[in-house]
Amino acid sequence: MSDPRVTAVDVLRDHQQQLDMDGVMVGVSRQAIDEVLIDAILRAQNAALIEKMTAIEHSMRMASLPGNDWKREISLSTSLARNALAQVAK
Repeated sequence: MSDPRVTAVDVLRDHQQQLDMDGVMVGVSRQAIDEVLIDAILRAQNAALIEKMTAIEHSMRMASLPGNDWKREISLSTSLARNALAQVAK
């Protein structure tokens, strides 16, 4: 099965219809534009979430004191969530 992002990018790059004599204006598939934009937005949102989670994890590590198991547990959960989001962003 093909990757829809690759297909959408391919359509935008290779399947343009020239709309003016100079070739400045071109027509492309609205669906291809939507797919590429949605993918870009989701990647940006995931990157922002990863950045925030990294900052939270760092703060929790700095505040972590011996005997505060709940802080370590939250830090571990944050790390796991950050790693999962990083996989989605790839």
